[in-house]
Amino acid sequence: MKKRRCYLCGGKLVNGRCTLCGLDNTKIERKNYRLNESSFDGKGIEAKHLCESHNGKPSGGLNRQGQASWQSGRNQQGQSSWQNGQNQQGQSSWQSGQNWTQTGRKKKKSGKQKKGWISTIIVLLMILISIGGPAISFVTTEIKNKIDQINNSGDDNWWSGSEIDTSVDENDPYEFVTRELSDSGEVYDTELGYGEYVVGTDIPEGTYEVTLQSGYGSFQTDDPDNSIYLYGYFSENASDEDEDITEMEDVRLYEGAHVMIGEDVVLAFHTENGQTGQMQSEDNPLSVTYTLQPEKKYTVGKEIPAGVYDVSGTKDWAVMEYEIYLGELYDEEYDSLNYQNYSIMVEAGNENAIYKNAVLTEGTEITVTGKMILTPSKKIGSQDYEAFYDIYRK
Repeated sequence: MKKRRCYLCGGKLVNGRCTLCGLDNTKIERKNYRLNESSFDGKGIEAKHLCESHNGKPSGGLNRQGQASWQSGRNQQGQSSWQNGQNQQGQSSWQSGQNWTQTGRKKKKSGKQKKGWISTIIVLLMILISIGGPAISFVTTEIKNKIDQINNSGDDNWWSGSEIDTSVDENDPYEFVTRELSDSGEVYDTELGYGEYVVGTDIPEGTYEVTLQSGYGSFQTDDPDNSIYLYGYFSENASDEDEDITEMEDVRLYEGAHVMIGEDVVLAFHTENGQTGQMQSEDNPLSVTYTLQPEKKYTVGKEIPAGVYDVSGTKDWAVMEYEIYLGELYDEEYDSLNYQNYSIMVEAGNENAIYKNAVLTEGTEITVTGKMILTPSKKIGSQDYEAFYDIYRK
């Protein structure tokens, strides 16, 4: 995969910031790919016409997330949608696109640049400026001919000059880590499915091997403190053609990072340097289960107490949507970036489609497309639910 480039000008990024225009791309990236923003993992056509697939498994022509350019479609703010269309909020889909580093199978792609005609016109203009009157007619004719050649050419290689390979090797995903993980620790094994997990609460810090246990879906990490953004799409039918994988090695999870796993996939995590002694969690103070009805809006703090829940369905497919206000981080023109959007899809009777650890903060409004159940999660990091989203405020 290619190095990340600036969204605004295409310049080189250093630690997420463009060296040409200075734009902090990491904040925009975190808003443009989010595991939970649309959880239609591979159910693009099968799920009652719900055609957005947030895990990106193609179904009937849908593009897989995590591939370079999340393909056509624009959200309501004119930002690039990372998939073949828009989710119900018009927000960009939650996965990473080419800005995530896939540590499984990798491919190198090439690109082309049309530089010949630009250089030619510049030279002609320089001649015009230097010589003056007698050359005006000649240069004008040459420029017109060159422009006509550009417009009429159907060949990408019409200009004189060889094909230029603009591809670059991908960055080291750990290039900007602030510290090294400890070599010592405990052997730790666990299996995780659909949901969002915090390193140090749900899984210990350590270097992991991640392997597919069942199903197909996405895996990604969000660690802005260390500028680590990993992505992989797991499938039992992995092949070189689609870059799906069945395992990822050297997956470094630092305390505080978030791990997002797509619906309909179960992944096994194994480490031999797990920092289990540093894990901090507490029992969930909530114990009441809530059933949400469609065509009704719920406000957290009124009908539902703030807290951490597992989300499941009661019949067929259903979607729960909500957005978390992060603060006034961006100007009004980019107000959508001030919210963390979630669109969680679940299927009744499918154990792999129970979303783990939906953190609902005070004042959040929730809508559902079908009857859904909120069950308090067993363990939580803390009762400071707003702090869960601090990672997206960085």
